Amino acid sequence: MNEYADACLGPDDLRPRLWIDAATTFRGISSQVASEIVGLAPFGAGNPCPLFRANRVEIIDGPRLLKERHLKFAFRQDGRVFRGVAWRASDRESFAAEHRSAIDLAFSLEHDDWNGERYLQLSVADFRAPEN
Repeated sequence: MNEYADACLGPDDLRPRLWIDAATTFRGISSQVASEIVGLAPFGAGNPCPLFRANRVEIIDGPRLLKERHLKFAFRQDGRVFRGVAWRASDRESFAAEHRSAIDLAFSLEHDDWNGERYLQLSVADFRAPEN
């Protein structure tokens, strides 16, 4: 099997990929959109949570280490601000700090309840430097 894989697969075939469902801007995100996404649940291997892309997002707070494994942020685009968490991304803290002025995000939407307040939060799947 290994010989067959070596013959058929190249290095690019083995790179992890994210399947983005739609590009959006922060202006396109609303509580109604998040509620409609909840209607698509339950999410799992056969029905993944929708993943969105937003380009050229500014990091206005963070990255801050959360429980030694995650990164917490506040993002801004077009005057709208969202909190977000990049799960298991602590090794990318310095990259995020270096690209505070603009970063491309891949994320899903989730509701979070904290101190009696409910708000939309971005669950960040990945981030990268913006493409030209």
